[in-house]
Amino acid sequence: MNAELQALEGTATLNVVSLPPDKHAIGCKWVYKVKLNADGSLEHYKARLVAKGYTQREGGYFVDDFSPVAKMTTVKTFLVVAAAKKWSQWFIKFSSTLMSLRFRKSHVDHTLFIRNINGKYVVVLVYVDDILINSNDDNEVCTLKEDLKKAFTLRDLGSLQYFLGLEIARSVSRISLCQRKYALDILDETCMLACKPYIESVIDLV
Repeated sequence: MNAELQALEGTATLNVVSLPPDKHAIGCKWVYKVKLNADGSLEHYKARLVAKGYTQREGGYFVDDFSPVAKMTTVKTFLVVAAAKKWSQWFIKFSSTLMSLRFRKSHVDHTLFIRNINGKYVVVLVYVDDILINSNDDNEVCTLKEDLKKAFTLRDLGSLQYFLGLEIARSVSRISLCQRKYALDILDETCMLACKPYIESVIDLV
């Protein structure tokens, strides 16, 4: 919780202001989560201070609400290109705009940013406040991370292993995707881990 508060202060995410006349403050609460690695081991404990959005009224408290969420089709295409081109991948915390770093936004997916300088490609895919970085030049990736670290607190999670329920395993020539952990988590949440699989028969009617 202290780390979350320090991060909010360090990135100037919130400002203390006076309430407008006849307005009431929206409450907040702490949300806790235990983040696990793909193998089920502990990655870290996470605490987030969030507003009680369910008490808000559109038009009165806010006009627009938006978080950049990548399309799953784009995520899979991103991984296919990485496998085909044998490019490196990274997974880091993202809290900045890339446009000032000479990236251009894709017309296909507004969460996809591309930069090509003298044949050195860097592709960034945004999912809320996390990003995937794909490049044909590892030095470009390092430079990008250093540029972001100058202004923001980042957490570099290294090579991509788990993202949006996808377990990613990479060999020299290919990338394999698996959702075993995701499926097991769903079965666990619904208390169905001990259930037996059932295959429904298909009968043609004449």
